[in-house]
Amino acid sequence: HAALCVARGNLARARVEAEHICLAEECPAFTGLTKEHLWKLARLSMDPQVVRKLPTILSKLGIILVYVYALPGMKTDGAVFHLSTGHPVVAMSLRYPRLDYFWFTLLHELAHLVLHNDKLKEPVFFDVEGEESGLTEKAANRLAKYSLVDRNSWRNCTPKYDPSDRAVKIYASEQGVHPSIIAGLLARESGNYARYSKIINEHDVRAIIFQP
Repeated sequence: HAALCVARGNLARARVEAEHICLAEECPAFTGLTKEHLWKLARLSMDPQVVRKLPTILSKLGIILVYVYALPGMKTDGAVFHLSTGHPVVAMSLRYPRLDYFWFTLLHELAHLVLHNDKLKEPVFFDVEGEESGLTEKAANRLAKYSLVDRNSWRNCTPKYDPSDRAVKIYASEQGVHPSIIAGLLARESGNYARYSKIINEHDVRAIIFQP
């Protein structure tokens, strides 16, 4: 119950901030999101600094992105909900400063808008470390993953057989995403986060977003 109260507290803060942004910036109406949108957004990950520009980029699609610091004890990385105006809001807690977690969480929340926008009557919370529960969460995870990498090439990609940093970077370049994303996906599948820790921890998303 305590964790749920904390999550709802952060959600309330995110809602207030999103409503303020919506009024101040006169966001265009949200007319839908496609898998192609997600694929193109994921390619922006090549530049770690782009996380500062994403709220502006998404606002042009009628989506409001807000960053809300995680409160102690909170096990939520992201949430998606709608304002009374119909604008979808993606709130990200930045609980972990890793670039791969950031992008997977963002794309997971946006995947809900692609797949289930008409069914989002209540806020949907996401814990990147949690177990997949329910078909909607599994579908959102799958779309997030295959927005980052091509499904067919991922199955037998070189880094699965050559665990070197070089192989990770070459494959990331081929896919058009940041190397930490490939390292994070490999670590998630294998459970071995130590192997790619240098690449995974190269950039601190919190520091980038909140830098003066």
